Amino acid sequence: FNITDGAPTRAACLHRRRRRYQRHFSAMHFLNWITSRTRLCEYFVSAAGKETFGPASA
Repeated sequence: FNITDGAPTRAACLHRRRRRYQRHFSAMHFLNWITSRTRLCEYFVSAAGKETFGPASA
Protein backbone atom coordinates (compact mmCIF):
# COMPACT_ATOMS: atom_id res chain seq x y z
CA PHE A 1 0.00 0.00 0.00
CA ASN A 2 1.03 3.61 -0.42
CA ILE A 3 1.09 5.90 2.62
CA THR A 4 1.57 9.11 0.63
CA ASP A 5 -1.46 8.38 -1.53
CA GLY A 6 -3.94 10.51 0.43
CA ALA A 7 -1.42 13.10 1.59
CA PRO A 8 -1.54 15.56 -1.37
CA THR A 9 -5.32 15.82 -1.36
CA ARG A 10 -5.40 16.17 2.41
CA ALA A 11 -2.73 18.88 2.29
CA ALA A 12 -4.65 20.72 -0.42
CA CYS A 13 -7.86 20.43 1.59
CA LEU A 14 -6.15 21.74 4.71
CA HIS A 15 -4.61 24.60 2.76
CA ARG A 16 -7.93 25.55 1.23
CA ARG A 17 -9.63 25.36 4.62
CA ARG A 18 -6.89 27.42 6.27
CA ARG A 19 -7.14 30.11 3.60
CA ARG A 20 -10.90 30.30 4.07
CA TYR A 21 -10.48 30.55 7.84
CA GLN A 22 -7.95 33.34 7.50
CA ARG A 23 -10.40 35.27 5.34
CA HIS A 24 -13.40 34.88 7.66
CA PHE A 25 -11.81 34.37 11.04
CA SER A 26 -12.00 36.88 13.85
CA ALA A 27 -11.61 36.37 17.58
CA MET A 28 -14.98 37.89 18.42
CA HIS A 29 -16.72 35.69 15.88
CA PHE A 30 -14.98 32.64 17.35
CA LEU A 31 -16.00 33.60 20.90
CA ASN A 32 -19.59 34.26 19.82
CA TRP A 33 -19.67 30.89 18.07
CA ILE A 34 -18.35 29.09 21.16
CA THR A 35 -20.74 30.83 23.55
CA SER A 36 -23.70 30.18 21.27
CA ARG A 37 -22.69 26.52 21.04
CA THR A 38 -22.39 26.19 24.82
CA ARG A 39 -25.68 28.01 25.33
CA LEU A 40 -27.37 25.67 22.87
CA CYS A 41 -25.79 22.71 24.65
CA GLU A 42 -26.98 23.93 28.05
CA TYR A 43 -30.44 24.57 26.63
CA PHE A 44 -30.72 21.05 25.25
CA VAL A 45 -29.34 19.52 28.45
CA SER A 46 -31.78 21.48 30.62
CA ALA A 47 -34.66 20.66 28.27
CA ALA A 48 -33.77 16.97 28.40
CA GLY A 49 -33.42 17.23 32.17
CA LYS A 50 -36.86 18.77 32.48
CA GLU A 51 -38.33 16.03 30.33
CA THR A 52 -36.61 13.27 32.29
CA PHE A 53 -36.65 14.58 35.85
CA GLY A 54 -39.56 16.97 35.55
CA PRO A 55 -43.15 16.77 36.77
CA ALA A 56 -43.66 13.47 34.94
CA SER A 57 -41.23 11.61 37.20
CA ALA A 58 -42.04 13.59 40.34
